[in-house]
Amino acid sequence: MRSPLVFVLAAIVGLAACSNHDSAEKGLRSLGQAAPEPVVPADVLANPAPEPAAEAPAPELAGFQVPTDSGAARAGQQAEAFVAFDSLTADADLRGALEDLKANGASRAVADRYKALGAKIHAVLLKAMWCDDQNVRTHAPTLLALLEPPLTAEVAAAFNRSLLYEPNPDVRGNVAAALTDYNVPGTATALVEVLEKDTNVNARSLAAYAVGLLHDKSAIPALIKATRDPETWVRLRSVKALGKMGDKAGRDAVKAALKDPNPLVRDNAKEAIGKLR
Repeated sequence: MRSPLVFVLAAIVGLAACSNHDSAEKGLRSLGQAAPEPVVPADVLANPAPEPAAEAPAPELAGFQVPTDSGAARAGQQAEAFVAFDSLTADADLRGALEDLKANGASRAVADRYKALGAKIHAVLLKAMWCDDQNVRTHAPTLLALLEPPLTAEVAAAFNRSLLYEPNPDVRGNVAAALTDYNVPGTATALVEVLEKDTNVNARSLAAYAVGLLHDKSAIPALIKATRDPETWVRLRSVKALGKMGDKAGRDAVKAALKDPNPLVRDNAKEAIGKLR
């Protein structure tokens, strides 16, 4: 028979072999003793750990950084997050219209199919201009132009956002193209910014054309500068826009374009100069 001392030694050896607090506590209980409370150092008590920082918002809620390589007028700046396609509307008719747009693009036939939806389709298309589906973003402004919703501040804001922040250059070009068919007051300032800063030639050239249709004379300085753009189509459309403006402030720039290396620009300058006399 083993002596009580042997049992005590065995328990102590068991404690030494324990690798964590739980096993140590079991070893002490085998001796009939309660596990001691852990001792917290005084400096820890005096300087408690800070509360954990609040979790950052989910990326889809925090907006996104417009890629600097997108060439957008406001590349590298924040814009609100894209709207998920599935969250654009719960209305079955509107949902069908969006699916049609997504599959078939914008056309007069598509516009005729959904014109009867009136203000409801206008509202959902304005949201769709910032949809997470690039194909929908591409065609929504064209369909809006075909449907010709009332000219409101909300309409201008939707076009301005796409013109300045849209990361895809093809979509930006399509937005500017829609504005050549659907003159939206309140977009001249954004169009000028595109003309001056966008790296995409299609966006710049269409912005020049669209701003000429708006006849907003505040755009004349930007158009004058754009008559010296390295891209032919930007120069050509800037010259045409100055002619549409009919303001003599653009005369010297148009006169200089008579010597442009491209014959198309020279021909348009000849036409425009006659409107500036």
